[in-house]
Amino acid sequence: NSTLKIDGNEVLNPYLPIGYGCCRPMNFLDIPVPGEEDWDTLEGIPHGGVTRQYFPSSVTGKLEICMVYTPANYDPNKKYPVLYLQHGYGENESGWVYQGHAARIADKLMYEGKMEECLIVMACGMTQFKEPKMVFHAFVDVLLQDLIPYIEGKYNVLTDKWHRAMAGLSMGSYQTSIVTMTHPDMFSYVGVFSGFMSFPRPDGAKEPHLDLLEDKEKFNSSFKVFYRAMGTEDNYFNSFEHDDKMLEGKGLNIIRELFPGHHDWSVWRRCIHSFFPRLFK
Repeated sequence: NSTLKIDGNEVLNPYLPIGYGCCRPMNFLDIPVPGEEDWDTLEGIPHGGVTRQYFPSSVTGKLEICMVYTPANYDPNKKYPVLYLQHGYGENESGWVYQGHAARIADKLMYEGKMEECLIVMACGMTQFKEPKMVFHAFVDVLLQDLIPYIEGKYNVLTDKWHRAMAGLSMGSYQTSIVTMTHPDMFSYVGVFSGFMSFPRPDGAKEPHLDLLEDKEKFNSSFKVFYRAMGTEDNYFNSFEHDDKMLEGKGLNIIRELFPGHHDWSVWRRCIHSFFPRLFK
């Protein structure tokens, strides 16, 4: 991220890319890490489209927003699997498109035959209940009660668990853990990026979704891929190690990867570049 201050005030620079993060519009600069330079190549690659959609929410009582990626060869008469891909705290539905380059990375992987064609749905995870509660819990209900039915009603998609995936970064990773481990009958591919199966809270409150970790047979039969990844310099790395210890000796089929980097988009682009080819095989 890049911040310009004039007379002590943060100002957006119109000559730099503008994204959304830290709960506000902000400038950002893309600095490709070694090996990443051509992951989102524009030239010579067929490109899909990203459409902004508004859907009514029974949970929040208002219209909510999502962005939907359709592949380059999208055929409305063909049924597609769906990945629900979530951002982190203080971001919105545009992050994975503008800063994460998810659509362009998917375009390249599909062109190379390394990724199955699918829809990617990116929604705003900072939704609020009608009555104020913890912010990330509202989206769990919005996803299950409103967004999935909306997508399955508007697009020609496969609706069984074996063709439905969810992934997210940071706050979105915890939302992903809650949703998929509470509803293993609905999801078969899971990506937890730079974040949390358990929430790093001092009160040690019970987290019901973690009960699934005690049933090895059900966990392993429910998920074709359960993927965790984090940057080695991430300021939440202690939480990642806490989850490592929680998983020790349980015999769960979980893929674990580490990438050089911090809690930032250079790591999250690496995460999806590794995760996308594992989907819907």
